[in-house]
Amino acid sequence: MTGQNVTMSEDCLFLNLFTPTLTPPSPLPVMVYIYGGGFMQGWSQQMDSSGLATDTVQVNFNYRLNALGLFAHPDLQEESPNNATSGMNSVLDQVVALEWVQQNIHLFGGDPDRVTIYGESAGGCSVCYHLVSPLSKDLYKHAIVESGPCVGPWGIETADTREAFTLAKAFMFGAGAQTIEELRAIDVDDLMEKYGGKNYPLISYDNYVLQNNQLPADYIASGLINAETVVVGSNTVDSMDMEPWLSMSGKTLPSNKLAYEASIALHFAGFKSKVVEEYKEEADVGYDHAIQQISADICVRCPTVALAGMLAESTDAKVHMYR
Repeated sequence: MTGQNVTMSEDCLFLNLFTPTLTPPSPLPVMVYIYGGGFMQGWSQQMDSSGLATDTVQVNFNYRLNALGLFAHPDLQEESPNNATSGMNSVLDQVVALEWVQQNIHLFGGDPDRVTIYGESAGGCSVCYHLVSPLSKDLYKHAIVESGPCVGPWGIETADTREAFTLAKAFMFGAGAQTIEELRAIDVDDLMEKYGGKNYPLISYDNYVLQNNQLPADYIASGLINAETVVVGSNTVDSMDMEPWLSMSGKTLPSNKLAYEASIALHFAGFKSKVVEEYKEEADVGYDHAIQQISADICVRCPTVALAGMLAESTDAKVHMYR
């Protein structure tokens, strides 16, 4: 099912469900998959879950992406009774899907008391948000965060919404709207065709998913997480400097020593010599390989290790790591 042409729509909150039987001798454990794509692209059928549905019920679903899923604007904050900005509609969609699972999975042979959520990349980051969001409490028991820790570069490190508001205003004006009302009046297909090719990053919490100006690290430090068991991990090279991200960002990798060390100097300033020494073996394989490994360690590996340590130190959850 991967790679098929599909019609994209804002009305996307549908799910796929795979079960070995509707009438098992006892209710089956449930696994809910959240796909990745940087909150900018992707769909539920990136992974065909049917092959996993041998002794579990498998669920995957769609959620809104890009500007449709991440738009935060001061006018929306004024509309909200709790000072929320709707900056994380992607994750709010996921909450709705998890609520549906709790209410209905027993009809498909699943056990609502044995739900595991798991996801990769932006899906892993989403799982990490569900670990700490009060909205996700009691919607699952176990969590697997794959290559998407919500601390470090993947996570939200400030509750300041000014950058998100600036981005939202630029989006609105670029779409030809001066107000939220005018933006809502634009047909969504026309809106995304006109402006939807631009990547709209997740840079703002919305005070729905994360509340009282708390950030993921704050919840974890206080021990307030929603899972009994957490598995966190990453792949050997989990780099934003790999395809398809390279093509999407228009970047190229260094092919010689001069370009490689210039790139390190640009990003690490006074630590250039230490970084060069640390990644000497990777550079011997290839300068492009070394940059990919550095990127992987910054973006995923080191934050994953940090997340596991925070969870183990501050919470009562059973914490496991893999690589």
